[in-house]
Amino acid sequence: MHGKKILATLSAALIITGAASGCSLLKSGETAGESTADGSASSAETTAPLSSRDAEAEAEKVFDAYISVQDVPKACKEQIKYLTTSVRVSDNEFAVTITGEMPNLQNAALLVASDRNAMGGIYSGQVLKVIKGQTITEDDGKEAEKLFEKAVEEKMPDASKTSFSVKVKVQRNEAGEISADPEGLPAMKMPELTDDLYTDEAALCAVKILYDGGQISEDEYETVAGRSSDIRSDIILTRYSDHSDFFDAYAKAYSDRVEVVVMPLTFYEAGTSFRYTVIRSGATLRDGSADIEEGRGDEMKIDLPLEDGIYEIRVSNVDGTEELADIYVRIGPYVHERRSEAGTGDNMTFSEGRGLRIWDCTLGKDESGNGIIADITLYDRYDPSTVFYYEIWRDGQFVAEKTYTTGGSKSDRVTLVYTPEKDEEGSVTMVLFDPKDDTVIGEFYGLISSEPSEE
Repeated sequence: MHGKKILATLSAALIITGAASGCSLLKSGETAGESTADGSASSAETTAPLSSRDAEAEAEKVFDAYISVQDVPKACKEQIKYLTTSVRVSDNEFAVTITGEMPNLQNAALLVASDRNAMGGIYSGQVLKVIKGQTITEDDGKEAEKLFEKAVEEKMPDASKTSFSVKVKVQRNEAGEISADPEGLPAMKMPELTDDLYTDEAALCAVKILYDGGQISEDEYETVAGRSSDIRSDIILTRYSDHSDFFDAYAKAYSDRVEVVVMPLTFYEAGTSFRYTVIRSGATLRDGSADIEEGRGDEMKIDLPLEDGIYEIRVSNVDGTEELADIYVRIGPYVHERRSEAGTGDNMTFSEGRGLRIWDCTLGKDESGNGIIADITLYDRYDPSTVFYYEIWRDGQFVAEKTYTTGGSKSDRVTLVYTPEKDEEGSVTMVLFDPKDDTVIGEFYGLISSEPSEE
């Protein structure tokens, strides 16, 4: 998407540190054995066999001490559960086993990384400095690390668990001193906030958080989000079918053409050629080749005519034996086309207009079980009583135009509903238009059935 190109300077400016902080005792270990006033072991203790209670207590003390110094969140330590068992080897030796489970730190970090709201909050301070033209410092990176660690802690209850089993050899010598030698202590390392966690989506979420919080102006928001005046919002990448080496694509309008930028996942040498075919209305407009640009190892550009219509661009390697992507671009006002890939119920999908206008969307069934409802959160906030128009299309035929009116306060929420008449079924598309300029905000599509679906 276009955000990769526009927000590249934000990624380059980030300073990431590997600092992590915070540790505390999981619990206090018990002191094994008794001693005389001068600190030496009593004769009764040295002559009696080592007890399993003392051996297990010593093993737990060593295990707890190890946990207490690990550089991981406090929540992780507090959620460690274990059971201690022992087997006597001799009068003064036990084989102790500590088995248990602990939160999977990597899984907790993955949950944070996949939560764009959390990642947007983590990066918002640094993004704000970039927008304001200020220098990002090492302290900014450390602050992001702290926010990341806090977010990981909050995800601990939802993270998967990791099992462990520690073997501890506990012995008592002739002087009555007890020692414990553990093996298999669980590895504990806090995942780091690395550069690959900084994504265009996280950056755009950070920008929205800053805008909603009044820290940046609407002009700053629109500039960073990429909706500047030279972009026609009625040019939309409606969808694409990607393959293993495809990363992203975006389109931009100029005075004489529409430029489509295609980005493979792999970085290639400058001059590497790819083959493409441009198709409109089922007819091939042209075949050609596009080269990876100098200094842009993951980008090639393909031009389209500035004429209304739906274009398909098929990209493959230079000899045409391996596909890279099928990209669909719509230029001009909305013209309905049947969605053969539409899903049912919760599997419905949507595509959004140029400019990342949709912040979030939940698609599902209406109360009847066979209609469609879309709960949408937009990047922009609209004034009270703003009227949105949306169209309903079924199997390529126009069905109705409906409206949604925002409530009594400035809002970024819109709800679209289509409940079909009895015995209606087919492929349905709902098209939401922007009340500011009548351009398409997004398209939402799925299937409806004449029979309520089984849950």
